[in-house]
Amino acid sequence: MKILIISPWFPNRVHPQDGNFVQQFAAITSQEYDVEVVCVVADPDIENGRTELVIHEEAYGRLVIVYYGGDGARVQRIWMRSRAWRQAIGELKSVPDLIHAHVLIDGGIVADRLARKWNIPWVLTEHASRFLQPWPKLRLPELVIARRAARRADWLLPVSPSLQRGMEQNGISGRYRTLANIVDETVFRPGPVDSERPHTFLHVSCFSANKNVEGILHAFKKLANEEENVHLVLAGHPPDETLLALVHSLHLRPRQISFPGYQPIEEIAALMRRADAFVLNSDVETQSVVLLEAIISGLPCISTRCGGPEDILTTDKLGILIPKRDVQQLYWAMKQLFDTGRPDLADRQNRQQMALERYGLKHTQASLQEIYQSLFSTADQ
Repeated sequence: MKILIISPWFPNRVHPQDGNFVQQFAAITSQEYDVEVVCVVADPDIENGRTELVIHEEAYGRLVIVYYGGDGARVQRIWMRSRAWRQAIGELKSVPDLIHAHVLIDGGIVADRLARKWNIPWVLTEHASRFLQPWPKLRLPELVIARRAARRADWLLPVSPSLQRGMEQNGISGRYRTLANIVDETVFRPGPVDSERPHTFLHVSCFSANKNVEGILHAFKKLANEEENVHLVLAGHPPDETLLALVHSLHLRPRQISFPGYQPIEEIAALMRRADAFVLNSDVETQSVVLLEAIISGLPCISTRCGGPEDILTTDKLGILIPKRDVQQLYWAMKQLFDTGRPDLADRQNRQQMALERYGLKHTQASLQEIYQSLFSTADQ
């Protein structure tokens, strides 16, 4: 059986970390099925009106990416993106047995059209935070098209109950089932505890405005003013000049803070094993893969109430939920975890086991296999 994965988000040369969670889906799907992936990406280095086709043979299967010139007026950008999708689909080796789309706008819209053309089933995994925004970033025409496509999907698979509620509130109706993002517990796992190092708080993100890294710095400064033996690690992206200026203005010293920058997944896992707590300070998260990675690594976590994390940190044994944009509450939560003491290996392993019951690789694989097989069985009848 062949499964086609269609996603506007996938690791690429413009955004190397974009949609790495979709790549994880491709990897586990390829263990049971033949997989082909198509993706289109706006590339500012390509002249407007031109495209570039790139095909790779990856461990999980064949990857087709079409880069296109993404400048110009909105109508021109939409036309170029549609052209890129047509070119990518034209490079497929064969018609698949099922389509697994990621991100309704516009992976799901493309999948719906192809599924009707080929008369095959399709499912959608939704990751986009647009459905959790106070004012969703959706123009009426694309919302109408998205609603129509979603109604025809065989399954809608949001990554969290919060995201499902947001989709339903925006008129996205269909056959729903929550399917969490994938975390590989062979990579993310508890490790030996070094009691000699400072009590370490870890944050991993792209440092966008939504992640509110500045708030983490202000809260940590309040803690560092009271406690000598603390350290903050901000990983996942290099700091820009504005962030470095804030570090300087707060008089945070090198022994108190570090910026590892971009890191491969194995090193992020190693950073989590060396940390004592994880901090997420976002305004909006559909689920937060990195939060799952942290609790499966055994870390107690602090997160804002921003959507998906509220479905994860359901007990104080896993972590603490705080309001958004509240430095004082974040400081108090960090202080509470510091005063509780460094979690030992047994505590981390217990926390990991609690997480694996709901979010482990085997759990997600079994759910995905059940969904696929039910659709294949129906198609054979």
